[in-house]
Amino acid sequence: MKTYALTKEDRYLIKEAKRLILYARVKKKQLLSEVGSALKTSDGKVYSGVSINIENSSQGSICGETGAIARLVADGGKIFDSIVAVWISKDGDKWGFLPPCGSCRNLMHYFGDPFVILNNSKKVKLKELYPEPMKK
Repeated sequence: MKTYALTKEDRYLIKEAKRLILYARVKKKQLLSEVGSALKTSDGKVYSGVSINIENSSQGSICGETGAIARLVADGGKIFDSIVAVWISKDGDKWGFLPPCGSCRNLMHYFGDPFVILNNSKKVKLKELYPEPMKK
């Protein structure tokens, strides 16, 4: 798998994903989300989203990446360059990176072949993680 070094913009996306999830927790006073995501377009716009996980409900859940992509689409966006998803522990002391689930990988491929940030030092193109997407 070919990997690439992170840029300053990638590190900003990581900070934004963490900031958003911590903000959502403080604002809502309940733990509905443990995952934050942020994406960047070629013109530098950043869109972020959090996962919504409602237990014991027929409502189900959405991934953080889906939330960020939905905000991009609502703003008229059609393509993005990079995306990251991070999880944060309930106390906020621990965090880490999450690779996109299969559903998110399929959704992402409709928006180009973005970089997916995997950890603090590397990213890959979506095609490396999802080489044969479902037909459009």
